Amino acid sequence: MITSTSSAILGIIFGYVALCIFIGWFAYRKRGAGIRDFYVASGSIGPVIMAGTIAATGYSAYAVLGGPGWAYTGGVGPPMSELPYMFGNVLVCLVVGARIFKAGVYHEFITPADFFAKRFREEWITRIIVGFVICFLGSIFYISAQLIGSTYVITGLSGGELKYLPILIVMAITLVVYVALGGFRAVAYTDFMQAVMMTLLIVGMAIVAIKDFGGVSQLWASAIDKHPAIMTLDTPHRWFVTYGLMAFLGPMMFPHLWVRLYANRSLEGLRSMAIGGLMAGVLVVIFSYTTMGATISATFPDAATAPGPADQLPVFWALGRFGPILGAVLFTGAMAAAFSTADSILLMVSSSFSKDILGLFNWPKTEKNQMATARFLIVAVIGISLIGGLNPQMGLIKMVMSLTYPLYYMLMPVTLLGLFWRKTNKYGVGAGLITGATITLLVIAGVIPTYGFFNGFIGICTCAVVIVVVSLLTPSPSKQELSEFFIEQGKVTT
Repeated sequence: MITSTSSAILGIIFGYVALCIFIGWFAYRKRGAGIRDFYVASGSIGPVIMAGTIAATGYSAYAVLGGPGWAYTGGVGPPMSELPYMFGNVLVCLVVGARIFKAGVYHEFITPADFFAKRFREEWITRIIVGFVICFLGSIFYISAQLIGSTYVITGLSGGELKYLPILIVMAITLVVYVALGGFRAVAYTDFMQAVMMTLLIVGMAIVAIKDFGGVSQLWASAIDKHPAIMTLDTPHRWFVTYGLMAFLGPMMFPHLWVRLYANRSLEGLRSMAIGGLMAGVLVVIFSYTTMGATISATFPDAATAPGPADQLPVFWALGRFGPILGAVLFTGAMAAAFSTADSILLMVSSSFSKDILGLFNWPKTEKNQMATARFLIVAVIGISLIGGLNPQMGLIKMVMSLTYPLYYMLMPVTLLGLFWRKTNKYGVGAGLITGATITLLVIAGVIPTYGFFNGFIGICTCAVVIVVVSLLTPSPSKQELSEFFIEQGKVTT
């Protein structure tokens, strides 16, 4: 028998779910023709919406749950690893992003692999490695992490009365419905709303916590006194150096962020993406990672007797401070943070599998069948991601940093060399991608040790070295090939 409190929580949650689906329906009515409109809105999203969507998509469930939980278990060092990403995002978005945007506009790209296939005149290796290994395999656990995070919110606020598995399934169905309805427009519109909700939650909780403890200094004094582990650094220094380098140079290499470059209406949108991403990062690091990390450390000093896993402790703090009903209202912002990333990745994975894998076999042939396949793939991908969320064994941030980011950052050496060193050729890229991806997968599987480095560091460096060496030993791209890619897209001035 579900109590009236849990019924009220369900009512609040389903109200949010209904709003997401309504936005999906609204986007469905606004959609244009063609598969490119479904996947990247035909490059028509303006700068205001783009600022919101990059802020929301760049910071997922870990912005509210995983970040404070990571500080609780690993000290303040890990959350500080966000800083290179924040500032690198501005540089990479404006410099590298502008070139990707122009190429996307001129050649009407849909997936990240489209960019590499055109630049290097190589279809099979680039589409299989980038489209399947990086975009598809690398994203499954990322989607799982978001489903887990949103489910943690509801089960935590109900005191465990609402069971994990049914709520997990409801979250998955919600994503499928509004993404399949409205495509990228639905994702962009809900992201904007979710960015606002996430911001209000993060800032609001931090302000209340600081007030309850009598100020910032008192909050931290209490946290350090009761839970000294928050000031420790349990991660090797070499991990921070290697991850920081990847995070600074590779923010837009995340495929779900990459496709937003194609969706922009103009270069002004890139500036909005840079500003939106930076502002979101500052809010998350200051108010969520550090302030809420200190708050749960002071409130639940003993992990052994804490009411739940570290990622769920912000929910339990809100439950004790606000009660379940108001807590549910507030924590729709946490679900928004999770949904805003999961929906983007879900759509991107569908497009990659459809265009990069099935497209290699020239199927499906008609526009109608392409749309049907796109929606079927959205359902299939969420089904696979559900499996990863059935029995979570690690924290949200650790899941994405250990299993997803190493593959995502594999795009970095290929992109930077392909854009700024014109001798880079298909032989080097093919060899680099195969070698780097193989090593990275073996590191993720535990076959090759990390030696204390970031999981993807060895594979990414190997990829870069192989690209350079093989490109030097094999024929350079012809002037015609380079002209078709670089000079023609240079005419784009929007």
